[in-house]
Amino acid sequence: MLGGEPVPVRSQRSIMTKIEKQIEEYIAYCRDMRNLSPKTVVLYQDALNRLLKDVTASSIEKLSNEMIEEHLRKHRWSPTNTNRHLTTIKTMLRYFEKHGLKLRAKVDLLERLIEPDSKAVFFTKEEIEEVLANCDHLTWILIRLSFEGGLRIKELTELKPSDIEGTRITFIGKGRKFREVFVSQELAEVLQDWIEQHPGWDYMWMWESDGKRQLYTVNGLRQRMRKAFFACGHDNFHPHALRHSFATHILHAGAPLYTVKEMLGHSKISTTMRYIHQLDGKLERDFAEYGAY
Repeated sequence: MLGGEPVPVRSQRSIMTKIEKQIEEYIAYCRDMRNLSPKTVVLYQDALNRLLKDVTASSIEKLSNEMIEEHLRKHRWSPTNTNRHLTTIKTMLRYFEKHGLKLRAKVDLLERLIEPDSKAVFFTKEEIEEVLANCDHLTWILIRLSFEGGLRIKELTELKPSDIEGTRITFIGKGRKFREVFVSQELAEVLQDWIEQHPGWDYMWMWESDGKRQLYTVNGLRQRMRKAFFACGHDNFHPHALRHSFATHILHAGAPLYTVKEMLGHSKISTTMRYIHQLDGKLERDFAEYGAY
């Protein structure tokens, strides 16, 4: 299932087995207590449905490391996808372990695969300014806002005029978490002018067809920005690269790592570290400035 409401875990039988009930309980917990997005819940549901089809255990307690490892090997996923499925399974096992179940599986012995060391795409401020100097007005706003605010493409797409108040922008971001970002006075004035030029719009980015307003899709905005970067010789652009660029730029400007984490809306510092690039020599300089002696 790729979208919509999660379907309860059920076999073809009318009576659910114990393990099916347990997984349904865990999915309900993810949906109702962890407040995860519907998309994330569906991904968890899909991963655990696949597990159910492959294992013979009648309950969570009887799941073994061997069963789980064989399940993961069977599908021949990439290391990244294998690790995502493994994380979902391990998180579920820890949930039941925390609630008193004595598990056969040894969670800490379920090891992640080594993922290829791929360099994420990012751009320097100078490269971004070159693109900004050679694109139309709407694309200029989209790129500048993505870079200055570190917005995800979905957050950018769903932005509303009511979310913007001067240099402050507030919205509900990934994981249904409240986010607050700030932009320069220059960009704030451009955004205000855009809002005034388009009165009555429910969302910031819309277009008209046959007298009806249509909301830009994520892909529509992505293609618009990609075209601008491609015109300047960057054929590897994707919107998330602007978040990487934002994080790297503000860290180089002197922002503490914790501040970068908060500005990106991350829950963990380890996630933020994956967004940082070109730090050669920075650790040594930081030690010289902040070291104990």
